[in-house]
Amino acid sequence: MMGRIARHAWPTLLSAVRESAEAVMAQVWMALVSVMWGVILAIMSVSDRWTPDRLMVKLWLGGLLLGAALCPAVAQVRLTEVVASNAGGWLDEDGEASDWIELHNTGATTVALEGWGLSDRATQPMKWKFPARALAAGARLVVFASGKDRAPAAGRLHTNFSISSEGEEVVLSAPDAMRTDAAPAADIPEGVSLGWSASEAGGWRFFASPSPGQPNSGASFAELLRTVPAVSVPGGFYDDPLTLTVAADPGTEVRYSLDGSEPTEASPVFPEGLALSSRAGQPNVLSMIQGTSTANQHTDGWKPPVGEVRKATVVRLRAFKPDARPSPVASHTYFIGAAARHVDGLPVVSLATEQAGVFDYTRGIYMLGKVFADYVAGHPGEALTGHTPANYTQRGAAWNRDASLEFFEPDGSRAFAQPVRLDIKGQSSRSFRQKSFGLDARDAE
Repeated sequence: MMGRIARHAWPTLLSAVRESAEAVMAQVWMALVSVMWGVILAIMSVSDRWTPDRLMVKLWLGGLLLGAALCPAVAQVRLTEVVASNAGGWLDEDGEASDWIELHNTGATTVALEGWGLSDRATQPMKWKFPARALAAGARLVVFASGKDRAPAAGRLHTNFSISSEGEEVVLSAPDAMRTDAAPAADIPEGVSLGWSASEAGGWRFFASPSPGQPNSGASFAELLRTVPAVSVPGGFYDDPLTLTVAADPGTEVRYSLDGSEPTEASPVFPEGLALSSRAGQPNVLSMIQGTSTANQHTDGWKPPVGEVRKATVVRLRAFKPDARPSPVASHTYFIGAAARHVDGLPVVSLATEQAGVFDYTRGIYMLGKVFADYVAGHPGEALTGHTPANYTQRGAAWNRDASLEFFEPDGSRAFAQPVRLDIKGQSSRSFRQKSFGLDARDAE
């Protein structure tokens, strides 16, 4: 009987202990306030060289210490990550890729967030207020900055504002409207977050992979390079060989590729001048890759090209700098010499992308590939059709490839260049040796 009564009394006992502890802590904090103010006043009393600026500094210091002492929660809840252009890695309950803000309780005690404010305007700190929510010690909370204005007691939270990707400060305020933390205004590209780094580098940094609800980790940068390297001669049709030079922002290093891939830090450094000439007489390469089609009721399968294929040189460039995200990629296609001359009166489209993403046995979206081989092995004797599973019949993000598109007018002039996302389109025509590409425009960054 006594054991049962004791167990029932535990909640009351624990509550009393907690209240007593909170009272003791309050007395401790007030004692600290008195000590701090005593130290400040002592400094003031012994100083014989008073100036208004020194007085203001000491009063500011006193106010800061007083605020931290009276409200320790202010110091332990902080903003840790902001996404202003969600690429779809974290969706809200409506399935939408909204902006979001992450808070982290860095302290050892739970903080009641009711009445705290978030805002995208320093002059209006309480633009959106938190409902009755508790943020446990060490916990993180993601708030969608969607403009939907939802503050339920449970479930996803949504502010009544969204964040401009071009740069907008995010402000966190305590219930008394005192500003407690802020994420600086920054131009944040799609799929990138601005996050607080606890690493040796420290401070606010750009993270290549946002991590909602988790510690910020992975590749991060102090700055983002946004200026594309400029070439001396744009891509196009040229009768004679040419020498290409490049200009980029001071302090950066330009690297390049000639195989269609995006340059990396391991790519060669762009030389003082890059000589480009006609590729006439060079062997066919990409057009000789077999395994892009096989005979079925719709097609007679792969065939080699008749004669030499007209060829061009694709130059892709990118600027690099220590502790900075590389610049967007510049792509230029050069058709040089009589053999590459534009004579058919039609527009020309040049697509530059990593070769393996199109022609690799496992990953290549243009290929029969591993998907086809595995299916045939598992279905011996089954007749092949235009719908027999193959690499090129696959759909979804895993079978999209980043590429660069250049469009040349019938007169050979370069009309525009655009980063795109590439995939295979069609039904049974996917099995043809010449396939249809789908192109979706994407941001340069």
